[in-house]
Amino acid sequence: MMSGEAFRIGLHCLLILLPLLSTLACSGSEEEGCSCARASRPSIDITELSAVELQDAMSGGRLNAVQLVNGFLDRIEAYDSSGPAIRAMITVLDRNEALRLAEALDDERRESGPRSMLHGIPVILKDSIDMEGFPTSGGTTVLEDAYPTNDAFLAERLRKAGAIVLGKTNLDELQKGGVGLSTLGGQTLNPYVPNRIPGGSSAGSAAGIAANFAVVGIGADTQGSIRFPAMHNNICALRPTRGLVSGGGSLPGSVMHEVKGPMTRTMTDLALVLDAIAGADPEDPITSLGEPHIPDQGYSSFLEEDGLEGARIGYIGNFIHIPSEQRNESTAQVLEVSEQVLIDLKHAGATLVRIDLTQDHLLFEKVGEALGGGAIGKQRLLWDRYLSELHASPFRGYYDFLGQGMSQLFLKQPALQKLINRGAMLLGAVETYDPGIEAARNQKQVEIQQDIAAYMDSEDLRVDAILITAFATMPLWAADGGLRSESPNPSFPFLENDIIIGLSSYIGLPSLVLPGGFTPGGVPIGFQLVGRAFSEERLIAIGYAYEQATLHRRLPELTPALPCL
Repeated sequence: MMSGEAFRIGLHCLLILLPLLSTLACSGSEEEGCSCARASRPSIDITELSAVELQDAMSGGRLNAVQLVNGFLDRIEAYDSSGPAIRAMITVLDRNEALRLAEALDDERRESGPRSMLHGIPVILKDSIDMEGFPTSGGTTVLEDAYPTNDAFLAERLRKAGAIVLGKTNLDELQKGGVGLSTLGGQTLNPYVPNRIPGGSSAGSAAGIAANFAVVGIGADTQGSIRFPAMHNNICALRPTRGLVSGGGSLPGSVMHEVKGPMTRTMTDLALVLDAIAGADPEDPITSLGEPHIPDQGYSSFLEEDGLEGARIGYIGNFIHIPSEQRNESTAQVLEVSEQVLIDLKHAGATLVRIDLTQDHLLFEKVGEALGGGAIGKQRLLWDRYLSELHASPFRGYYDFLGQGMSQLFLKQPALQKLINRGAMLLGAVETYDPGIEAARNQKQVEIQQDIAAYMDSEDLRVDAILITAFATMPLWAADGGLRSESPNPSFPFLENDIIIGLSSYIGLPSLVLPGGFTPGGVPIGFQLVGRAFSEERLIAIGYAYEQATLHRRLPELTPALPCL
């Protein structure tokens, strides 16, 4: 007699196999748009495999890019648009087009070998980043038909490396918010705990990578938009030093604060993606600062299992060592994970240095200095230029976009007006741009970065990185659009945001996110390692060593492996 659990698994596999078998049943004629190669599926389990493991399988003839693309598109069909309906994706590349690209890359591999370790590897992009052939919607119905004329600089580099962009991911409306909710894409679910938010605004990239809808993803971070979704979804992610990765070719964001970065399941993939996208962009002058710091041997050469031996990690003690009488149920579960992170770092060879913050601490002072320069008045200019370059743009400029487009949307969805804060957008539009102010703020940011480096080098610290845990509460409940909150941290009276967000966002420092483990209820908890400017290689060495020592990564139960054919 078959057990109930075995029956459930068998039924699940049958339901998954039925649509796949219907595809396999095609005759193979070109007139029907199907060939044996195009209908083939992976014969190995592709879930959770890194780009290196997939390249080994392709080089060994056990897999090809066509099968790989089919496998991930099948997962998107099974779990994003149906099944649990994660809603990580806004736009998905047509399967025939995706397979055409994959077949060409397979042919190229046979003829001349792979271009890079990303050859034939599926990628997903946040839908604020331009990719020719895809609309860039920002999650809003106002821009659902807005097609850019060119690839973003980093998208072009991914294509040249041989990566295949499978689609664009959901995000908070116009990147405003942190719950993963948009009018075009709906509410993205957290595949580990669908009753809690996935974080935002790069929600779809995080949830999509966690659920194995591609091998790697790209997000954009202004005030935690890469970091919080990564911490909520048990993945690795990097907010690079400002100037290392081009921000060109995307919906305009904060000139001083927004950066693009990789979101991956493994540190190996993170380093490989950074190798592909880091570099100087003539259209983004700030990247001239980053180019001299890119290692000749590539970031992937710093994947060292002993990377924590002798490392010194500073950590914010106020965020972890909270007396038991000041903890509530939510806080206690998160802090237990954070405490275990410290234990794991020590076991792997790191020396921990406690940093206790006060309101007059140097870190707060430097965040304040970075914020104190005032706006540079470039918002309207960037939007006017961006809108003018769209195919058949429905808007004459930024004012038209706000007045004709967003005003109509706010009439249909009044709650969005408060979330997006149209007043702030208008304020940014009317400021007069002064390139001298922008140059001065760039120089000031560099000086503050040097101040932070000197602080980290001081005799009392001498640290490689500063560990900053997540908020000492669970991710928000998804009910009511992520607005039902847990109790706040009762022990820390001044703003955690100033350090959790600001140290990287406002000063431009790199921040690596790593999975820290799970609460007893299965909620993923992550943490940040903030380094000196352009110290990505050291963060990668530390992060890889921690990853190998802990192995916290696991596939969500909501999106299990599909049957192999």
